[in-house]
Amino acid sequence: MNVWFSHNGERLGTYNGHNGTVWSVDVDRETLLLVTGSADNQVRLWNVKTGECLFVWEFPTAAKCVAFNKRGTQILVITEERMGHRGALRVFNINRDPASWTKQETEPMRMITFSGSKASVACFDVFDHHIITGHESGKVALYSHNEKEGETGIDAELEIHHTMAHAEIVGVEKQIAGHSGSFCGIASRGCASSGRGRSSRYKKVIANAISSSVKGTALIRKRKAPSGFGPGFCPLS
Repeated sequence: MNVWFSHNGERLGTYNGHNGTVWSVDVDRETLLLVTGSADNQVRLWNVKTGECLFVWEFPTAAKCVAFNKRGTQILVITEERMGHRGALRVFNINRDPASWTKQETEPMRMITFSGSKASVACFDVFDHHIITGHESGKVALYSHNEKEGETGIDAELEIHHTMAHAEIVGVEKQIAGHSGSFCGIASRGCASSGRGRSSRYKKVIANAISSSVKGTALIRKRKAPSGFGPGFCPLS
């Protein structure tokens, strides 16, 4: 896995450790810790600056999606449905003390087991009060989340809302608008959709996410590459 500086395209280095395809990566907001999920059934926590692998979580199946919460105090992990194991979403507490980064909790503080369509992507909302999942059927689901007392159970029992937002798999991309707390799901055809939710408030949140995503994309595409960017910089077309 390779890492580059975003401001100049300079390559920071290579993080070695996984023995399978790395499906998902996420970095905390302070750029101190990096989490990766892989086809080798592992999730690894890394020191961004040094490339040191700090901790490894082992699972029965591949880790398809990983994500930090806003404060970097928790990560979520989606594991694949395979070989008789149901797909699941687990949340782990993260020890933020640099002196003991290598001492992380091995047991999740909560676990959501998926009984229907496979979940392919997930994230926390901007306030860390909810978890949002995207599924292969096109479903987008919303779960309440308490950082201290997480509920464990079957997805159908824990969902607050869900909507069939897409006609195809939700799994190409996940996006949290950092200042609005909105979620935008992208289906395999690259189309963002608000769908038809169970509540008007939920539909409004999804619609706002799509609006923010479109405006943000337009701004990025208008922006020219700053001077000093190295050959690693690849502007959006």
